[in-house]
Amino acid sequence: MASSRAEICSSQQYFLQDAPELGNQYEEDTALVDAVTWLVESEELRRHAVDRLRRVGGKVIDTVRALGDECERDPPRLVQFDAFGRRVDQVQVSRAWMELKHFAAVEGLVRCGYSREYGDASRVVQAALLHMFGPFAATYNCPLAMTDGAARVAEVLVARLRSAKDPAALEARRELECAFKRLTSSDPAEMWTSGQWMTERPGGSDVSRTETRAWALQGRPGWYRLRGFKWFTSATDADMALLLARVVDERGRVRDGSRGLGLFLLRVRDDNGSLNGIRIHRLKDKLGTRALPTAELELCDAQAIMVGSQGQGVRSIATMLNVTRLYNSVSAVAIMRHVLAIARDYAGRRFAFGSLIAEKPLHQATLAALDTEYRGCLAFSMYVASLTGKIECATASAEDVLAVRLLTPVLKLFTGRVSVSSASEALECLGGTGYVENTRMPRMLREAQVLTIWEGTTNVLSLDVLRVLARAPRAASTVVQRLGAFVTNGNDTFLRHCGKFDGQRVIKDIQAGISRIASVLERFGRSAGQDCAERGARTLAMGLAQVTCVCLLVHECTALAAQGHNDGAARAARAACLWVLQCFRPLVADPVDGAAVADAHRRAASQTARVPPRAKM
Repeated sequence: MASSRAEICSSQQYFLQDAPELGNQYEEDTALVDAVTWLVESEELRRHAVDRLRRVGGKVIDTVRALGDECERDPPRLVQFDAFGRRVDQVQVSRAWMELKHFAAVEGLVRCGYSREYGDASRVVQAALLHMFGPFAATYNCPLAMTDGAARVAEVLVARLRSAKDPAALEARRELECAFKRLTSSDPAEMWTSGQWMTERPGGSDVSRTETRAWALQGRPGWYRLRGFKWFTSATDADMALLLARVVDERGRVRDGSRGLGLFLLRVRDDNGSLNGIRIHRLKDKLGTRALPTAELELCDAQAIMVGSQGQGVRSIATMLNVTRLYNSVSAVAIMRHVLAIARDYAGRRFAFGSLIAEKPLHQATLAALDTEYRGCLAFSMYVASLTGKIECATASAEDVLAVRLLTPVLKLFTGRVSVSSASEALECLGGTGYVENTRMPRMLREAQVLTIWEGTTNVLSLDVLRVLARAPRAASTVVQRLGAFVTNGNDTFLRHCGKFDGQRVIKDIQAGISRIASVLERFGRSAGQDCAERGARTLAMGLAQVTCVCLLVHECTALAAQGHNDGAARAARAACLWVLQCFRPLVADPVDGAAVADAHRRAASQTARVPPRAKM
């Protein structure tokens, strides 16, 4: 007998899983709220900052998220020729990509670091803004990083050239002042973005093998014509770029190695809107960051001005690298938070084997591990942002400067690695659904992977750590003494806030970790330049990062308690205890802290506040 129309099967009549939902990205993130409270010490400035963060935290859900998704659906395209065969080399980006640039300008995502409206905590507030913006913005944090790095280079070089008299220096200062004003503008019609065109075929991080040549232009002091091939140029749609080139003297000679390089500022287009001696050969087909235009391009007599002293190009970009590596870590930690938020909300909606998976002890432990890693890495990145802001506002101590020098490469390499593992773990928390593209989880895993590569791979940055130990021997002792002081000074406060954990034992474990890393740092300092040091550089850097994170969580607990924020202090203390269990005592079958661990896991698995309205994934 034929079935009636009402009996025809429909997929909609069967079970449909509720999708995860996300709300205001500031209000729902207790770790971010705690970090801002900890590091923006002025109550008046903090109130102003929190109002701004709440507003932007809502906008990234209401506006930025849709723009980022559109950018992913409509990636950049290269049009090399017009209808009549003329070479045009146009990188066409989506409307949404341009809207993200507009949003970044209006909300002052770069300008925040330079307006200094939050004093020496301005970099902290900026990092919080980027932290919320990044995961939804189709990698737009990348061009912002290079823009910010170029702005910082311009700011530093303008100060050095303030009393310059020779024509070339005066011309460089004028160009830098113009660039700085544009790069830090909050007017979308005026704001520039900058590229960072360093990578060439002979070497990525090894810029000493740069092939690009620069010939002086007669009658134009400081200006050069550049020829070379740039192998990996992100943000190819930028308005300007900083790049390295090797100067050719009057006899046609060049100096090899890093000391032969100068730093140049190049405007991508001339006054007529035509490309400035640039030929774009192709866009890269990448694993991730697909919305970001990245190209192979050739410089064919491109005109640029030297903005640093000849032979000091590599030294000139060191300032930029500190900024871009900080952005890299902020982006990595932001991905950790984003995937955790999705996995945590999903756990409160997904039933399996008779209950919500959020109620399963093993799943609680998994979410708590992700939360602990996130909190430790967030504390680390925000602390380095705080020190960076102090250096830029001239309120930093000599010890702060040394700490930043050593901790910045450690931060970048560690957060990049943890971001990849966190994204993979969180994807797994959604089961097979997490493997589906429109859950955002695969995209986050791809985006995380680039953060282990950009601005130096894990190995390259580990070698940077060795170089710091060799060139600034006091950096190691400064950092170790500071970490030890955080734990010693915060001992009593920490013990009051660590709940059911055996706080004394946790402190003992942390102090043992500090002693161990101090001993290893001293040994590495003595063996700098030897093969044995290089072989162990990666392990050293990872170990220093582990100890730094847990000490900063103790320091955060102490600072929040001193401000009367006891709930935040308790969250930081629990995270520090779990960090010790995960990283210092990896065998968890420990009856001493069994009840404390269970309690901490339950809290971490359901820590996000429910703040309506929430947007469906």
